[in-house]
Amino acid sequence: MSEFLEKLEILNQNKNTIISEVKQINTTGVSKTQAQNLREYSVQTQSIDEILLYLDYQCARDRNLKPAGEKLIDMIKNHKAKGIHVIRYLLGTFARWVHIESKRGE
Repeated sequence: MSEFLEKLEILNQNKNTIISEVKQINTTGVSKTQAQNLREYSVQTQSIDEILLYLDYQCARDRNLKPAGEKLIDMIKNHKAKGIHVIRYLLGTFARWVHIESKRGE
């Protein structure tokens, strides 16, 4: 149980920073489906490096994703030491941000 509480504490300490960093990402060209798929992929793996590889692959496939994807990659690398749960939170926040921004553009 203490491991869970430690992870929760780390997440709580980093939430506001992650939210403000994600809000600085320009989501133009990123589809809601792409962002959601990235979030879902992060839940299926325990490897942050695998998430980075998947994101790199998605950026290579779709040039529209590249600007936002590169910023996400940097953010993931910056927060990597904090654990997979923080990275999952980051990607979930990004998916919500893409959705919010797409609604503003409608």
